[in-house]
Amino acid sequence: MNNAHWIKNTHLFEKDDYECSACGCKVSRPTDRCPGCGAEMSGQRSGHDWTEDAAFLDIVTGRI
Repeated sequence: MNNAHWIKNTHLFEKDDYECSACGCKVSRPTDRCPGCGAEMSGQRSGHDWTEDAAFLDIVTGRI
């Protein structure tokens, strides 16, 4: 598989995780190959951010 990469998801109340762009497999640390589909990884990019979680909490609790 070509052009696969890790998507780093940063969370407010949980540890960061890395998601394979090819198959969606989530791992706690990036590796050279995805354990789910075997794709060779070309690097990582940022994905979901903890600030989105914080904004959601503000909306739910009525702070916005």
